[in-house]
Formats: sequence, C-alpha cells, structure tokens
Amino acid sequence: MKKKCTPEQVKNGDVVYTFEAFLKDLWKDVESTMSKNYSDKMSDKDKRNGTYEDTLKDVFVFVYDLCYLAAMNQPELELMLKRSEAKNKNVMQKTLKSNKENIALLRAIFVREISGKLEQGLTEKQALKAAVEKSKSARSRFLSAQL
Repeated sequence: MKKKCTPEQVKNGDVVYTFEAFLKDLWKDVESTMSKNYSDKMSDKDKRNGTYEDTLKDVFVFVYDLCYLAAMNQPELELMLKRSEAKNKNVMQKTLKSNKENIALLRAIFVREISGKLEQGLTEKQALKAAVEKSKSARSRFLSAQL
C-alpha cells in the first residue's frame, strides 16, 4: 500500500501521523496481503464462522509486534530470531523485510512522540515511557474495535 508520508516528514513534524493512523494503515496492509494470499483458499463456511477474521487479527498482531520490536530496537527480537526454528525464523525475517517501511514509520512516530514529551519537560526515561504507554493504549483500543 502506498504510504501517505515519509518517516522523515513524521519525525520532523511536517506531517501528523499518529499511532492510530499507523494501526489503521497496517491493518489495511495485512488485510490486503491476506485476501490476496488466503481468501480464495478458505471455504465459505470458514468465512462465515469468523475464522478469516480471527486469523486476520492474529496475523495483524504478529506483524505489529514484530514492527514494534524492530522500531524500538528491542533485544528480544534478535533473541527470538536467534532461537527460532528455521521455518519460524524465515517467516519472521520475511515479515520484517516486507515491513521495512512500516517499521521506519513506526520508529518515526515514536521519535516524534518522545521529542514532544521532551519539549514538555519530561526526562528521557519519562518521555519514552509515555510514548510506549500511548502506543499500547492505541493498540488496545484499535484491537477492541476490530472485535
């Protein structure tokens, strides 16, 4: 999906791109990819009983969590990749590779959020904590709305 802005525009504050907007766009990306790859393989019964929607949500959470870990340079990501079985590692690596732009945008949102909190007088630790909490809250609200 074509992105509406660049990570640089988000970081600089030239474009307002929020966690909520990111989640909506990522959902569309995941939904588009899944419908291309899997929708025709699912039976009408699976679609009716919610299997597709449940799978879509699970895949979205997986993709978002990987993007989050990569955007925040979390050491857990490297540990997960290192300790995963080959097929799982391959899926994670492909997901990370295909989401490079999403990871850069999410990182830019965090940079902008943290910068804003620093400008408000928070310490670096407080600003980081506030940005993480804001992202978690947005994710939680978004997923609740998808039920």
